[in-house]
Amino acid sequence: MSVVLKQLANYRKMNLEMILTDVINRNKKRIVDAQKKQLQFGCNGKGEKINPKYASDAYAHEKHKQNSLAGYGTPDLRKTGALYNDLDFTIGVPSDSEYFINSELEYFNDLYDKYKNAFELSEKNTEILRPKIQAEYFAEIHKQLNK
Repeated sequence: MSVVLKQLANYRKMNLEMILTDVINRNKKRIVDAQKKQLQFGCNGKGEKINPKYASDAYAHEKHKQNSLAGYGTPDLRKTGALYNDLDFTIGVPSDSEYFINSELEYFNDLYDKYKNAFELSEKNTEILRPKIQAEYFAEIHKQLNK
C-alpha cells in the first residue's frame, strides 16, 4: 500500500475532536497555572480587574501586603492557598466548546457566583496557550497519520 493510501486509511480512523480533547486534557496543568497567575494579578476572564473590590479597607490593606500584584482592594481569591491548590480544568464532551475552571471546595460556588468571569481564561492567556496546544495537536495528528 502506498504511503498516501495508508495515511488516508489512518485519517479515516481518526477522531479529530477526541484527539483535541486528549491534547487539551494533557495540558490541564498549564491551563490551571495560567488561571492561577491571572487570579494572582486580580484579573477576570475579560482581562479586567476582579469586582467587587474588598468591602473592608482594613482587609484590603492586609491583602495588599500579602499580594500587591492584584492592586489595592482587588481580590486575588487567595487566602490560605486551598482554592489555588484545588483548582481543576474540565472540558465538555467532544464538539462542546465549553470548558470549566472549577474546584471541589465547599465555598467555590459562592466565589463563582460572587466574582463573575474570575474563573475564565482571558483572551491574553488563551492566545499564549493556543500555539503550544495547537502544536501538540498537529503533532498528534501527524503521528496518527503515519503509524
